[in-house]
Amino acid sequence: MSRIFQITDYYELVALHKTLMLVRFSRETDGLELSSSPYLAKIARQIVEVLNEMEAARGRSDQYNWIGPLEEKGERWGIAIRNAAQTQKDVWSKYSAVEKREVATIFLSPFTVNDEILDRFIQQVEEKLEG
Repeated sequence: MSRIFQITDYYELVALHKTLMLVRFSRETDGLELSSSPYLAKIARQIVEVLNEMEAARGRSDQYNWIGPLEEKGERWGIAIRNAAQTQKDVWSKYSAVEKREVATIFLSPFTVNDEILDRFIQQVEEKLEG
């Protein structure tokens, strides 16, 4: 029989969110494989969705949006590119265009991304791998 892990406290969920963000977008290179985990990417997206629901229930959805865009000139963008280039260097060239987009989405989670952002991310990862 499997057990269910559940967090219903707002502050516990915020703490988990912050911890995941620190792990996924760390300046340190220890544990790079965590940034490429599709499981952690999915959990990170689920957490921000629940946090947004909690903010709406508190009447604060206009003040807090946990699912936001990623600043392309920001530190997390650069870290995500570094992580993708370092962890995918042996397989990146073998990926199809669709697979590259899927992998890019994992590295950018939980941020909101569109096709244009994904294309720029992929291009910058490829430039880093070539450089």
